[in-house]
Amino acid sequence: MQRSLSSSIHASDDLEDNSLHLGLSAIAGYYSEKIIHQTLNSSGKRVVVATLLGTIPGALKEVVDYKENGAYSKRDMLLNMTGAF
Repeated sequence: MQRSLSSSIHASDDLEDNSLHLGLSAIAGYYSEKIIHQTLNSSGKRVVVATLLGTIPGALKEVVDYKENGAYSKRDMLLNMTGAF
């Protein structure tokens, strides 16, 4: 029973962490595109720059996660890029 409860708590933590990475990057990517929309004429450049800027908050969160857990997650960075895109 305790192992099942521990697995449920860990799954809940993973879901919350995934949601934070995806959500923060999506919001940052959206606003980055809005801010640079008038600056860059090429829509391709806007998407690339907004995605890169949108990835920054999730990458910073990954630094915090790394300091707390001592592990780097490629999945979290993929969620950051997906959210920012």
